[in-house]
Amino acid sequence: MEVHKQEKLLTKSLLEADIATHIRTALIRLPYRLTRIADMMENILNCCKNKAEDNVPFTAEAHSELERLCAILLHMLLNTREALDAAEIRTLEHLIAISEKLHGMLSDFRIAHWGRVEAGVCHYQSSSMYLDILDSIDLARKYLEKIGRTMFEFNLTPSGTQQTLDCK
Repeated sequence: MEVHKQEKLLTKSLLEADIATHIRTALIRLPYRLTRIADMMENILNCCKNKAEDNVPFTAEAHSELERLCAILLHMLLNTREALDAAEIRTLEHLIAISEKLHGMLSDFRIAHWGRVEAGVCHYQSSSMYLDILDSIDLARKYLEKIGRTMFEFNLTPSGTQQTLDCK
């Protein structure tokens, strides 16, 4: 609830701020995207809580895949925080590259999951929960990438030279 409250306050502040229209247009989506990322993190947490409470079994492969995906998602979150603090082209390029890598891994792990389901190694209770976690990671990834791409676009002057954005 606090995140949603802060989203409204930040959106209001952006609308009332005396900033150039093109910058407002780029930034106005930021509070919503950050809120959606928080929603996806909450969904992952809820899945983990439900998994533990209901004793839903995941295969060792599924656990390993989720650990790898979450480590990369955390890396993306930290890069986004760094970019919001003081955006640099290298950080933003790295964020976008990580997102593309994560996208490929999600696709590969989805295929592997369906292989486990078809082979009967995946417990019926865990399939939808595992896929829900993958969907949440993917949506968070997409929003983080959109933030990175937006910042990247505004991190270049019209002449194409680097300009560091101070987003404090």
